[in-house]
Amino acid sequence: MFQKTIAELEELGAQITTREIQQQPDLWQELWDSYVEQEEQLQSFLNRLVEQHKQLRIIFTGAGTSAYVGDTILPYLKEVVDEGVFDLQAVPSTHLVSNPQQYFKEELPTLLVSFARSGNSPESVGAVKLGQELVKDFYQLTITCAPDGHLAQEAQGDPQNYLFLMPAGSNDQGFAMTGSFTCMSLATLLVFDPSPLERKKDYVQGIIKLGFSALQFEGALYSFKIKS
Repeated sequence: MFQKTIAELEELGAQITTREIQQQPDLWQELWDSYVEQEEQLQSFLNRLVEQHKQLRIIFTGAGTSAYVGDTILPYLKEVVDEGVFDLQAVPSTHLVSNPQQYFKEELPTLLVSFARSGNSPESVGAVKLGQELVKDFYQLTITCAPDGHLAQEAQGDPQNYLFLMPAGSNDQGFAMTGSFTCMSLATLLVFDPSPLERKKDYVQGIIKLGFSALQFEGALYSFKIKS
């Protein structure tokens, strides 16, 4: 696919998605740089909540494909975080708006981690409103790709809501979520994994290298098929 011309990709209706797949390793590097700049603020935000409440329910949520971010990163994080401090759950925003009392408890301090490409999904916006209404001590970590989206705009100036914007290029224009999904997943792992910064750097550089290798392999495989 990466060997086709732009005209050929446009004819197939695949130009946008192909470009967005191909740019992902660069986006991961951009995300890493952004995380390093914000690491102290992010950890300070989380530490403040832990100091205040000792134990915190953390709900990873999103609408559609964004909901799978939580499903993807949850098993690993449950292995590495202190579950005596963090009660981790992955709940689609559709579940939160249809059965809010099952997940939002008035006396249980809760951090809602919202994943959103656009930040305008009615379910995501509704989940936030219900959390604010039902939970006494309610906090948010908004991980989104769209600075102009509703969730990002609502986070502005709110000390109870940390806005972690993804690289601009991750705001996918194609139908498939590519860079948006991988960036939001990586961002969450960086925030909640207690590993030292240098070890995280090694992990990120490793996946960037693997990403470029996969892209190069696709090109080499295409050339091999042509020659054959």
